[in-house]
Amino acid sequence: MKGGLRKSMTWLHTWSSLIVIWILFAIFLTGTTSFFRAEITHWMTPEHHVSTPVDQPLHAAVEYLEFVAPYGETWQISLPDSRSPVLGLNWQAEGEERQRRRGARAVLDPSTSEAIDEARDTAGGNFLFRFHYELYGVPRGVGQWIVGIASMLMFIAIISGIIMYRKIFADFFSFRPGKKTASWVDAHVVGSVLALPFHVMITFTGLFLLAGTLLFWQGGNERGGNQGQGQQQGQQQGQQEGQRQGRQQAGSEGHSHENAQVNPQRGVQEGKGQNTGQNTDQNTDQNTDQNTDQNRTEIRAETRAQNRTESRADIENPRTGRRQQQATPVSAQREPVDVDLDALFEQAEALLNQSVADITVTKPMTDGVEIRFRGSEKSHLSHFRGGIPEVSFNADGDVIKENYPSGAEGAVATTYGVLRSLHEGHFADIITRWLLFFAGVLGTVMVGSGALLWSQKRQRQLAGKRGYELVSALNLAGIAGMFVALGAYFWANRIIPVDIEDRGDLEIATFFSAWLLCLFYAVLFRNKHGWLIQLAVAGVLFVLLPVLDFLTSPVGLTDAIAGGDWVRLSFDLIALLTALGLWTAVYYLFKKSRTTNNKPVKSRAPQKPMKDATV
Repeated sequence: MKGGLRKSMTWLHTWSSLIVIWILFAIFLTGTTSFFRAEITHWMTPEHHVSTPVDQPLHAAVEYLEFVAPYGETWQISLPDSRSPVLGLNWQAEGEERQRRRGARAVLDPSTSEAIDEARDTAGGNFLFRFHYELYGVPRGVGQWIVGIASMLMFIAIISGIIMYRKIFADFFSFRPGKKTASWVDAHVVGSVLALPFHVMITFTGLFLLAGTLLFWQGGNERGGNQGQGQQQGQQQGQQEGQRQGRQQAGSEGHSHENAQVNPQRGVQEGKGQNTGQNTDQNTDQNTDQNTDQNRTEIRAETRAQNRTESRADIENPRTGRRQQQATPVSAQREPVDVDLDALFEQAEALLNQSVADITVTKPMTDGVEIRFRGSEKSHLSHFRGGIPEVSFNADGDVIKENYPSGAEGAVATTYGVLRSLHEGHFADIITRWLLFFAGVLGTVMVGSGALLWSQKRQRQLAGKRGYELVSALNLAGIAGMFVALGAYFWANRIIPVDIEDRGDLEIATFFSAWLLCLFYAVLFRNKHGWLIQLAVAGVLFVLLPVLDFLTSPVGLTDAIAGGDWVRLSFDLIALLTALGLWTAVYYLFKKSRTTNNKPVKSRAPQKPMKDATV
């Protein structure tokens, strides 16, 4: 690092980014797609494509719940939104034991009030989201530690890059195609400068959120305080209690992005609320013979199964003609209490000053009914989870509860909430989400062009040396191979049989297998049209994704357009745009290879004969 400031910054920029540049490319690419992880999950669940939006989806939800769980303990209704067109229902029938997670669940097509067939097991967009911050497949702590270090080096590279480039804004307006090194410089500068505020924000917030993994001490909770530690203990004790009683704890992801984040917290709170009793039970169990405890568990499980069987009757739905299970009320015939949900729905939206996302009905069809309407937007940026206004009504339509959360309590919680909301885009509407997505695409271009720029500048001097060849192989597998793996992941979603066991894990295995295969190819055959072949494979996978979609989805192209399923159609459009970029690169490489092969080889001039020294 000898020399002036800019020379030192150049050295720092080069090596701080090169060490982890392939991890950074994968993080940026998968993190960019994570802005639309709910939409990706919808595309990867073709069973939900039959759903079409209607003006009043509430009628379909109530009609279904009145049939399957009349006089139940609770109804939960997740309304369709711009990110998912399906109607999600959860319920706890009368006399049923409360489940730790979501309990009984159904997904409806709001236009027909029909239950959609059980969706396939898929990791969806959540796999890409988890991969980008914990490198799915390695131990979670190790993955977050690696991503934290990569984020720190990325932040150093951004700051040093701003200092080292004297003509950064002048080069931004330069475009020199076909100039080899100069072309990669232009691509790198454009990707860096055009979304520079986004790059600084997304890197700093990501580093802040993972800072706890880089500390030498254990802070317990990244938000500060002992609340997270208590929640963790409560959750662990709740899980132990569930295992001790022989209950199977299984949860499925809700259609709403926010519900997928909030619902697990309910299990945490329940675990906290049972700490005292659980501790006593655990001490008792430790002094009890293991066989006796197992017998008790089996008896409890059999009793519960028998109660559930007796409390349900397999009958025929008079509206659909289908046979399905309906909850049988414990009490005999009762007159249901009618509540005008449509009027309450309109009143709730007026009070909340936003659209309603979900509804919870406690003690439905009774005098003690309570209807809680929950908004769709956070009241404050500091709430990365929760913080959504709510209003509740009784059977007479009177407001009994109102909750309009303000900012998070405490400076640490506020800071953490704001930075996490910024990083994950919890605040973003559809337009802002698209802007974040395209900024992420520019960040991916910045990282990828930086890796190729390093190789291009050193090709003549270092070609053939072990270090350079290693970087070249990692560039091929880390950039082109990543697109092949991503395309293979989406293809696996539609090709793997629906009824196969653990098919979600097989989708993920396909992703890593394709990526590993690309790495082997890059190591062995990178000099034999490696870039051309891998980019062409990725281009084929992405250009045929819309074709695969309409061949394997129960809804065709014209019906999708007529039904207004723009979430699914937008995915296919982005796949085509990605394929266009990949095929443009293939065309450039193919043209370059033909030019190189057709270029005449210059013959060397004959050397002059050396004079005889003896003459």
